[in-house]
Amino acid sequence: MSLGADKTVCLNELKTALRVVAGDAVDNPPAEANLEALAQAIYAILATDAAVSIGPTTNATFWAWLQTVGTFCSAGPPPTALTGKLT
Repeated sequence: MSLGADKTVCLNELKTALRVVAGDAVDNPPAEANLEALAQAIYAILATDAAVSIGPTTNATFWAWLQTVGTFCSAGPPPTALTGKLT
């Protein structure tokens, strides 16, 4: 699942998780306003503050696959690590 371009994905996930305990109340205006504010805060943290960094020690299977693919590509060897923002 992608984070998306705005808080929509976060809001939908919050509502889905809370619907189990709060039912349809999550769609009522007072609750929805609070959930929208929380979703915006979560989105901002993930989109602007969080950085992702993976390397061979964090996901050996992926890096083994990447090395294998890299041997068959003309683009050259794969990177030794990936770092970036969530999108």
